[in-house]
Amino acid sequence: MLHGGDLKQAIEVYGGDFEDWLDLSTGINPFSYPIDGVAEAASWQRLPADGALAELIETAKSTYEISPGTSVVAAAGTQTVIQLLPLLFAGFERVEIVGPTYGSYADAWQLFGKKAHLINELKMPETPNCLQILVNPNNPDGRLYRAEDILHHVDGLAQRGSALLVDEAYGELMPSASIGTYLNGYNNLYLLKSFGKFFGLAGLRLGFFCGPVDICRVLKGLLGCWAVSGPAIAIGHKALADLRWQREMREQLHGLSQLQENVIKRQSIEIIGGTELYQLIRVREGAKLHAHLAEYKIWSRIFDYDATWLRLGLCRNSNELDRLEHALKMF
Repeated sequence: MLHGGDLKQAIEVYGGDFEDWLDLSTGINPFSYPIDGVAEAASWQRLPADGALAELIETAKSTYEISPGTSVVAAAGTQTVIQLLPLLFAGFERVEIVGPTYGSYADAWQLFGKKAHLINELKMPETPNCLQILVNPNNPDGRLYRAEDILHHVDGLAQRGSALLVDEAYGELMPSASIGTYLNGYNNLYLLKSFGKFFGLAGLRLGFFCGPVDICRVLKGLLGCWAVSGPAIAIGHKALADLRWQREMREQLHGLSQLQENVIKRQSIEIIGGTELYQLIRVREGAKLHAHLAEYKIWSRIFDYDATWLRLGLCRNSNELDRLEHALKMF
């Protein structure tokens, strides 16, 4: 799955200016964490300090409820880590990805001349020495595996010399489903946490890899010095520590998501999945609806592997919901 969010492409085809468009092509929170005054001038002028990075990591461990004894590595977005996975896990003979999901995983292995195999559900691999990758909840369909089911599966993988990497890019929406608190009991279980989606700060580029000490040490070496910028450290630390904002934001997103689901259902459109930051819908001709919405300056997300799928990110308010509903009525 390619990423959305490039309004320049929409403008080139359908015209208008950036402010004319309602961008629903991403699953990024439209309500960004407030950052005014958080990053001091010194964080822009000086190299990132090790002490500040250590504080950020400790805050991330606390907020994500990462089990004691588990190492956490910060990076400039989880995409940076994804690109390094073929090096980090070079010892595995086979890679399987539960999908359809982000195309970046398969692309990363292809760059290293290795094929990643797509599987449609989390199941025991047919061969040993296999790395499996699970996005939970999944994008774009929101499919969710319970933590206890994941851990049971990981027990089976261990008997076959295999391992599991879980990507919780949307985990902040349902923290009770996270595997973070169980990591220390497993040597074959790894976790990715994305900062930008839930906090609405995708441009900040911040993410975390969690796992055993040895593999985290290797990842830190691959990332090199100053893998996270000073401003990202400062903003990430404050946002992750702001538990009240997180609780209130989850409630706000839940309410808006329910309203948007109602808008979609009133047009007799089938919702087949999603999270509280996007809905995945099924229509007979997804590309045709995508083009129709674009004529109303609403940018959505289509998929090359299913012509009936279309994803809609979250509207910010009633005006945007009315705009979406009117466009859907005209289809």
